[in-house]
Amino acid sequence: MGHKWAFCLLTGLLDAIFPPVCVLCGSRLSSGGITACKDCWAKAGEIVGPLCNKCGTPILSQDGGGCDFTYLCGICRQREWHFDIARAAYIFDGPVKDAIHLMKYQGHFLMGRWLGNKMAQIIAEEDYYKKKDKTHCMIIPVPLSPERLRQREFNQSAILASSVGRVLDLPVYSGLLERLNGDRPQVGLTTKERWSNVRGRFLVSSPERVINKRIILVDDVITTGATVNECARTLKQKGASAVDVWTLARAAQRFSL
Repeated sequence: MGHKWAFCLLTGLLDAIFPPVCVLCGSRLSSGGITACKDCWAKAGEIVGPLCNKCGTPILSQDGGGCDFTYLCGICRQREWHFDIARAAYIFDGPVKDAIHLMKYQGHFLMGRWLGNKMAQIIAEEDYYKKKDKTHCMIIPVPLSPERLRQREFNQSAILASSVGRVLDLPVYSGLLERLNGDRPQVGLTTKERWSNVRGRFLVSSPERVINKRIILVDDVITTGATVNECARTLKQKGASAVDVWTLARAAQRFSL
């Protein structure tokens, strides 16, 4: 009880000296545990159904998908994915895009943990996850190459994965999936170039640990799906029974072949 009281006193003192502010707009916050204010985050584009049952793309009315949970979008009817299902919490735009950039390019770790909590709370409410057997589940973040990790000094996907694991009480294995040096950053590449760029770039350091496991693969943003699909292919080659892809956000544009 004494330690808790001391912690609360210290927190209150720090908030008085360094008033917590929204990192997106700079407005004063009532709690230091929050990094974005309600007004800013109210503009976040949370993804809601109906969705493509495979890749999680929001279904437009002209697709004719309605609310059929077996519906596949046009891309998923033509492309063979190695992951079992992909879901994202938000559209990569507005405050979500700004928050991810703060985490990714300015090393805002507190924002990363906060975003991971948001991500876990939203996706875990989906029916497919509620019905899932969690016995053999593990979380693996999409890795950076050693070269890129040295440049950035942290992996944003690992920060998100840590929060997701804590919220869902699932184990997180950050070093199990590795990325080889030599590929270019995916940003700025065409869809075809993205797929070619990541082919054969991943390996599983301890294959015996993924055999018959259901993997939740965590990343910050899904754009074409090339990176997470190659990760899933690699994991399944080593014996994973299933790979679900969870991302904080998905690109505003739809997938293309």
